Amino acid sequence: MKLRWSNNKNFFISFEANDLESFTNESKSALRLFRAISERRVHRGEIKKTVSWLDFPALHIEDKNGGWMNPGLIKRTDNGFSFFDPRAITIKTFEAENAEKIHASDNSWIENNAGAIWPMCCDGWRWMDGLNVATMLVGDEINRITSDSERQ
Repeated sequence: MKLRWSNNKNFFISFEANDLESFTNESKSALRLFRAISERRVHRGEIKKTVSWLDFPALHIEDKNGGWMNPGLIKRTDNGFSFFDPRAITIKTFEAENAEKIHASDNSWIENNAGAIWPMCCDGWRWMDGLNVATMLVGDEINRITSDSERQ
């Protein structure tokens, strides 16, 4: 599946992942590149230091039509209806003394959260796939009904 780290505006780094291990490794690499490119060195006069400022990275999954969506969880109500509960996965760290400290923080965050995030990516993919199948089935039924009415 194709994923990306994005600033939700105009910049992203995409990567491929097929299981938890590849998600963890590829996510770290893509996030490191995202942070390196988005880093700005800023002098903070109030603390008399120059620090790194970075964009907040948000995780997205590519859908079948080339769009992007948030990961999430497929949930089921008591009466059996399923629904998708999207989750915004964003790393809130945006400032550090230098880029290496941010990279270490990001790597730790991914290692600690990948086990929870990967199932949300998989659920997002399954939900999207299910919607596409349902849409195709409705389209097939409409085609069947219209072609039957044309024959009469």
